[in-house]
Amino acid sequence: MRYRCLASAFAIALFGIQGALAQSSSCTVSALVTVVDRHSYLPIDGLAAKEFMAKFQGSEVAIHSVSRAPSPRRFVFVIDRSASMVARHDETPRGAYDPAYLSSAILDDSFKAIPRSDSVALLVFAGVFSDEAPFSDPPTAALKMHELLKWSASGKGNKHRTPLWDNIDAALRMFGTPREGDAIIVVSDGGDNLSKLRQSDLQKRLLAAGVPVLAMKLSDPFAATPEELMGSGEFIELAKNTGGSAIFIGQALSSPDTDVVLHVRPGQLIRLLAHQYRLELEIPALPKPEKWHLELASSDPHRGALILYPRVLPSCVTSDPTVSK
Repeated sequence: MRYRCLASAFAIALFGIQGALAQSSSCTVSALVTVVDRHSYLPIDGLAAKEFMAKFQGSEVAIHSVSRAPSPRRFVFVIDRSASMVARHDETPRGAYDPAYLSSAILDDSFKAIPRSDSVALLVFAGVFSDEAPFSDPPTAALKMHELLKWSASGKGNKHRTPLWDNIDAALRMFGTPREGDAIIVVSDGGDNLSKLRQSDLQKRLLAAGVPVLAMKLSDPFAATPEELMGSGEFIELAKNTGGSAIFIGQALSSPDTDVVLHVRPGQLIRLLAHQYRLELEIPALPKPEKWHLELASSDPHRGALILYPRVLPSCVTSDPTVSK
């Protein structure tokens, strides 16, 4: 999500903000949005601005334009190689669970869906140790990915601790200056028990940069409790709030977040990005990130479709409403 702040009386008229016009300001925000059929998960193309309805703090927000999402893209894959992501289990009647094999299969399917014009970088981690591969074309990155999957932090410390948020933040820094269309794809069981960075602070950084997280979560069928099976809800929340989406690999869950968790293959999830819309709308200047709501207009025949969009708007503050940011 991107934004720029500008002087405007629009926020005063729309949201009833009191005060002098000269002291008001608003933000023009762009958000990348995907609309899919809730049952088939097929993308819905061809929608116009009038077919969307955006609301903030209970009031409708003007959508100035709808256009195609940017291309080509850059992806950073974050690959969790902590102990829970490499230890095979096959000693119970429910069958084997091999997270290392599943991770490789997820990545293979994902790479097949990435256009050759896109660029891919890699980050693999276990405990406090990590390794990276810089941006390259998808075929080159795929070869490097299989090399990194052999990487191990054995003998280097405690692999049972998982600094997931810190490594997603490291992936964000790999973009240098983020640009619209960048995305982080995370292959992990979703737990974090080591990061110095809080999930809420990571989310703010991702929102400010306009970089969503696509969560590809492994779910261990040998987990002893539903809580362990579900893993960290913060992982899915991060994907939802930043405008990404999620899939679960492994044991099926009875009550996943149906507004962000899709029952598709990894490659299908990535292909949906080619069907994104770029929405430009105007909201009041925000001192801190705030939630908003997007839906299809009541007259649209696709009303009720699943909309994947950043559920939180980034902060946008200016001390001088005549200065753009």
